[in-house]
Amino acid sequence: MGKYQKTDLTKKTNEVDENKPPLVVDTIHDVFFDWTEIKNNSLPEFIPPNLYDAARWWIECQEKPDGRRERPRLQREHGRTHWITPYHDRLVFALKKYLPLTAPQQAFILEHIRAGIPWRGDEINYYNQVVEHQRMMDKNPELFKKYASKIIKQFAKSKITAQ
Repeated sequence: MGKYQKTDLTKKTNEVDENKPPLVVDTIHDVFFDWTEIKNNSLPEFIPPNLYDAARWWIECQEKPDGRRERPRLQREHGRTHWITPYHDRLVFALKKYLPLTAPQQAFILEHIRAGIPWRGDEINYYNQVVEHQRMMDKNPELFKKYASKIIKQFAKSKITAQ
């Protein structure tokens, strides 16, 4: 876990460092800080109490960034410069959806993340369907392909008739 840097938050300014994007660990830390210190909520007991450790834990739970689509890039518009950070944004979105969930929902999500089924902040009912389909596919890939093919064909027909 030594690959994450801790930055000095006392030196925050509105200036953008054009040479390096914000660190994802700092961005996630800020979400945990907002949740605990500003909104006065507690963290679930399985999340490390140190907010930087919590941020590193969340990063490790999530899918790794897509190197091309999710890399930070500098944006200049209307005389202002800012960083576009798709990977940071994806992790923030999922974390903000995760923290207010019930303990059983959080446990369900973590269990399946650990089993290799990524979660990107989907609604719990939708994610449950994803998990069920993954289980179906794991049990019998050929049968699942037939099932999925049938669903895709039905969907395609409904799109054609809806137009």
